Amino acid sequence: MDKNYVVDGAWVSCEFGCKRCRLKSLSHRHITEAGCNVANEADYTIECIKGFGQCRSGFGKNSQDSPPQGVKSIHQLGGKIGGAEECCPEIRIPWQNTKKDVKIGLYQALLEDGWTICSKGFGIITLTDSGQKGQITLQQLIENLQNLKTEIAQYTRVNQISAKYREDILESILLWNGYDNDSVVWNYKSNDLKNDFCEYMALNNPSLFGFFERKLEITASDGEKVDVSYMMGLYKALQELPENYFPLSEGTNLKLTDEIVSDDAMFNAFVEANLQKSDCTLSQMLENYLNNVQDSSANSNRYDDFLSRYSDKEEYLEACLQRDFENSTIETFDNLLNPEAYQNNGTNPIVKKFMEKFHKKREKGGK
Repeated sequence: MDKNYVVDGAWVSCEFGCKRCRLKSLSHRHITEAGCNVANEADYTIECIKGFGQCRSGFGKNSQDSPPQGVKSIHQLGGKIGGAEECCPEIRIPWQNTKKDVKIGLYQALLEDGWTICSKGFGIITLTDSGQKGQITLQQLIENLQNLKTEIAQYTRVNQISAKYREDILESILLWNGYDNDSVVWNYKSNDLKNDFCEYMALNNPSLFGFFERKLEITASDGEKVDVSYMMGLYKALQELPENYFPLSEGTNLKLTDEIVSDDAMFNAFVEANLQKSDCTLSQMLENYLNNVQDSSANSNRYDDFLSRYSDKEEYLEACLQRDFENSTIETFDNLLNPEAYQNNGTNPIVKKFMEKFHKKREKGGK
């Protein structure tokens, strides 16, 4: 797949940051793509990259600190120790993966798979997109998933690691934990094998490693944003639950959070995760989903599909709703999406917000 030139306003992400920031390309160059200034390898200064919120790196406070006992690499920290310090990036390495035969000013043009490193927190900094409108991020995700699987196959073969561990290694890359603590419901268990592979990827293919070390969102064929990273994490958690459950139930650990119902992409991911087949590995599910989501008939109204999943479990669903809605007047399955049924003051405010949003999206078919 051809790579796009990066332009002013592209999203930049750090693996140890808590939020993205916009890339500022210096305006005096007067070289544009689709009306925006094109970035080059020299756009890595504090003027161009302002910061990523709070630094989650264990080295975020002082890059000269020694690693904690038992830690072999920065990637083993996984953001578990840092988090209290404001991100003030110190980048001394120009952007890598540039277009060597195209100069923007005196420097090589920056491409969308560019990367660099913060010398303070040692986080890999990558581009979430190119900043250009209309790029096919879905295709990019499909291609990078295949590239990652190829990397893992080669790594396990060269290092004489059994093929049965490939899925575990894949999960260590695909599961992203950069959400509010209440929203992360999946378990991530680290081990030496996963840590060694992450370190290998950070050194040998930092662009591909950085691509999966951030939140991944796509635009589905119905025009709605879907947070694929959250969908993967939730899907993983759902595999550990009994078959007969309802995600709004107080009896599960998948309680709704304000972050989920406030973020459209996470909201849709919550619905999508519940629609996927439960007998797949995480990578199989993702591959199936990415192939199907390109078909407009596959998700013409994901909200109706969500409801149909409970069409033969009305009594169980009503019991779960009774717990969540407390004194709600909901009495039948047909009233689930009746706006007047969940307006009383006794309704859990987050569940109420979820139902209102669900109703509005279902009425307009997700478009």
